[in-house]
Amino acid sequence: MWPALRPVYETLQLTDGRRVTVRPVTATDRDDIQAFVRSLEPETRRRRYFLAIRELSAPMLDAITRPDPAREKVLVAVTGDDAQPRMVALAQYAAADPEEDCEIALVLADDTQGQGLGTRMMARLLDAAKVGGFRRAVGDVLRNNRAMISLARRAGFEVAVNAEDPDLVRIVRPLDERSRAVRPRVAELVQRGVDSLRSLASRPQGTRSSGFEPAEVPLDSR
Repeated sequence: MWPALRPVYETLQLTDGRRVTVRPVTATDRDDIQAFVRSLEPETRRRRYFLAIRELSAPMLDAITRPDPAREKVLVAVTGDDAQPRMVALAQYAAADPEEDCEIALVLADDTQGQGLGTRMMARLLDAAKVGGFRRAVGDVLRNNRAMISLARRAGFEVAVNAEDPDLVRIVRPLDERSRAVRPRVAELVQRGVDSLRSLASRPQGTRSSGFEPAEVPLDSR
């Protein structure tokens, strides 16, 4: 298994001394994610979702907690112990159009902003996108969301006018293409396995196998 594809559970220390664990999302995080979104200040929710919502809809929760590993990645940051965990950040990317691009999004609990968590969550999200084979990370940010724009610039994004909506700016950052050359994308690996199974199924009985055995594809969990 490639080192970058091993599940990562990482402990970070915030500027104020609090410790948080960054890890991939799981289906069991559904209620904690909803509680996290409800706990955000109304303006924080509007800046992330561009709407005055109080909570996420059931389809939105399904999409977040069951991402397609070939196209999406969701990371969460959790503080507290196992008995009383509290989610404090949610970072995600999803394949965009064109398919070499991925769209990124990040939201932090109000009491963790300015503690260095956003910078580190963004770095880990971009690392995961590189391993996933994407060439660019892009995103739309409200023009008055100065904290997110500042974070994006520190992470190497260029900030440009959004031609379709004057209330938004577009952030764009090229990703290291060497990841694409060295590590095939998950979807490509899965397709290879499917093609091999079809080949084996169509081979006449008694024909010797080439020795290829389809295996489980290790999914990127950074």
